[in-house]
Amino acid sequence: MLTLYTNFNAVCGQKVTMLLNEKQLTYNCINVDLRVGEQHSSEFLSINPKGQVPVIIHQQKIILESSTICLYIESTFQNLPFYPNSMRQQSAIKHWMSYIDNEIHQACSILTWSIAIRPAMLEKTTGDLNKHFDAIPDISRRKRQKRAFDLGLSLPELKEAKINYQNLLNRMEIALKNNKYLTSDYCSLADICVLPYVIRLDMLALQHLWQNLPYVRHWLALMKSRDAYKLSFDNQYPAGFIKRWQEYGIKAQKFI
Repeated sequence: MLTLYTNFNAVCGQKVTMLLNEKQLTYNCINVDLRVGEQHSSEFLSINPKGQVPVIIHQQKIILESSTICLYIESTFQNLPFYPNSMRQQSAIKHWMSYIDNEIHQACSILTWSIAIRPAMLEKTTGDLNKHFDAIPDISRRKRQKRAFDLGLSLPELKEAKINYQNLLNRMEIALKNNKYLTSDYCSLADICVLPYVIRLDMLALQHLWQNLPYVRHWLALMKSRDAYKLSFDNQYPAGFIKRWQEYGIKAQKFI
């Protein structure tokens, strides 16, 4: 049995959840409440000292980092493959996965923190805020989150993050002119790993970034029509959560 530690709103966790559901695998899902800091608890840090989701445990092996987890799942459970044997397609898929991990994830974090997470954090006491930031094991991540909290929508990096996202969408538009999906006419790990980052824009009311990109719009509709999407996204969010985040996004638009 697979055990997945994740959070319903963590983009990296959504990659893994989507893949597990696409492959129709049975797994035990443990939700880690990021808002109250469960990722920094001694119990969770004993599983992942970085204090980050997702994590999977399979046959007593602990696997960290979402892209590594996805590749592990593909190599271990070869039913309904999303990572073809073709070296050319594997190279293309890894390119998209690396691009997301190395360039887009931080842009996503900046936008998410400044626009939608900060308003909830502002409700915390100074003591609780200090406790939250002090508990983050990675010093660089701690500094980034603290800076996003302190500056909010005045954060200079917000505009750069939006530009990086627009570059992603433009690259997708070019790739999708020749294929239904990012690397071929079949859904692959590339699509699964990119999807949560586009959905995050949707949640932050930034849909206008792809309104003039017809191939991206078509791809997003295809991805949303998949059964695994409903299980991994639509069925996960509490009532009112997405609406609240979209309201934060609308208020933030004039600043970014």
